[in-house]
Amino acid sequence: MSKDCTTASTTATADPRPRTIFGIDSHARTTTICALVVETGVTSTRTFRGNDYAAMAGWMARFPAPSYGVYEAGCTGFVPARLLTTDDVTVAPIAPSKMPTSSESRARKNDRNDAARLARLAMAGELHEVWVPGEEVEGLRDLMHALDDLKDQRTRAYQRVLGLLCRHGTVWDERTRTGRLKKSWGVEFWRWLRGIELDDPASQAALLAAIRAAESAREQYDELLRRAHELAEASSLAGTIEALQCLKCVSFVTALSYCAEVGDFSRFDSGRRVTSWLGLAPSESSSALTQRLGAISRCGSQLLRSLLVEGAWAATRCCPAKGKACPACVDARIRERARTLSQRLCERRRSLLARGVASCKANAATAAELGRFMYFLGQDQQAIEAEAAA
Repeated sequence: MSKDCTTASTTATADPRPRTIFGIDSHARTTTICALVVETGVTSTRTFRGNDYAAMAGWMARFPAPSYGVYEAGCTGFVPARLLTTDDVTVAPIAPSKMPTSSESRARKNDRNDAARLARLAMAGELHEVWVPGEEVEGLRDLMHALDDLKDQRTRAYQRVLGLLCRHGTVWDERTRTGRLKKSWGVEFWRWLRGIELDDPASQAALLAAIRAAESAREQYDELLRRAHELAEASSLAGTIEALQCLKCVSFVTALSYCAEVGDFSRFDSGRRVTSWLGLAPSESSSALTQRLGAISRCGSQLLRSLLVEGAWAATRCCPAKGKACPACVDARIRERARTLSQRLCERRRSLLARGVASCKANAATAAELGRFMYFLGQDQQAIEAEAAA
């Protein structure tokens, strides 16, 4: 499962009139299931060791069907939902952050009580389901998080090299003919880096080790990025990924991350829900006639939100009148829609700054609008693909 708990816009309710509701407290090494028979109110609880989902499914099949089960989204990912769901039993993960809590639930917390509480809350309709992606989409999520981890590892390796050199008074200062500082970590920078000889042998050994670590981190990131391009082209989301890159400020990594997190572009019925899901909607603390809006909620995927914010900063350097080059395979309607949305995005950012809005607030608003535009463009692309398939 991804690092965030991506929730759907619907409340977790069972199939029409379930006869049994299961509360599943799922862990890496144990799973406790509480079965609540709706007609009688009788509960039965059992703890399973290990991950024997076949034994769990067999035990759950003994109760009156149809049945509905819930478990907190966490370390076990979507495996319980996939392996425990059968013709008569539907199992879904729910968002822990949206679960109602009480002093009793915090004072008497154990696996049996947690499972029973999940069953009662599911029967009352107080839980919110997490959308279960397909295995292909989940794999792309894992790929993007791995790519982000390697990027952080590469950045830390670069900083270690620069920090060591700075402590010894060696700083990159090569400039172009116009006097601008040349870009770091290019071909010339690596040539300069390998030619450095520090006076102290211990420091020189540390420098060589740091350089080798930086080279290794760069190679790992470049290799995984190349593999990500190949897997994206072979996936069912290839057309949508290409379409999203027609928007300004949207790179391949941003488009792939967005498609991997959304998966199905029919999940949300409004732009407000998209903004809330991205964690870019303002938090609120209102009461009676007093309305207080605070910072963004920061719910959902931190990786995706960071990429959107980075793209929003780039909107300040975009020319609204100039369109972005799009792949030839993208439909002409998508290219035109992307050009219009890109122009609106850049003009929106400039208008916010012209009104005196703080740059950080303007950037958050631009990132939220970019996220909505990407969702609408993805909807259009998937509709065109469905039309072509029909």
